[in-house]
Amino acid sequence: MMPHWNEHLGTWYAAELRKAAHSNDVNDFKGLLVELLANMVGVLVPEGVLTPWPKALGAPTKQQTGAIHQRWIELEKPSLHKKTLAQAFFGKRFTTAAPDDRKKMIDRCRRAVERTESRTRLNSARIQSEKS
Repeated sequence: MMPHWNEHLGTWYAAELRKAAHSNDVNDFKGLLVELLANMVGVLVPEGVLTPWPKALGAPTKQQTGAIHQRWIELEKPSLHKKTLAQAFFGKRFTTAAPDDRKKMIDRCRRAVERTESRTRLNSARIQSEKS
């Protein structure tokens, strides 16, 4: 028999799900949702099902990434495809490096700034949506 979803709209489960969704609390939302569905069909949730999500996806941000981004801002955001940032950040290592290594340093700087800027835009968008 199919559950009648409308019966659950005014329950404390629904209210708590809305709160968890609004505050972007993934673990609470997941736990409430599993608990609600399990109760609706009369099943006990097995131990270990409600494990927390990892804190953050991907590798931790390297210290060098932040330093490159900071230097880019100090230089008033020069083009990421030219040598200005890499030369300022790596200094003598850049000027004495072989052409292939210079290209790698320029690419490393460009990717570091792009990652940081992308992450900043995503965080700004999330904060704006939470204010709405």
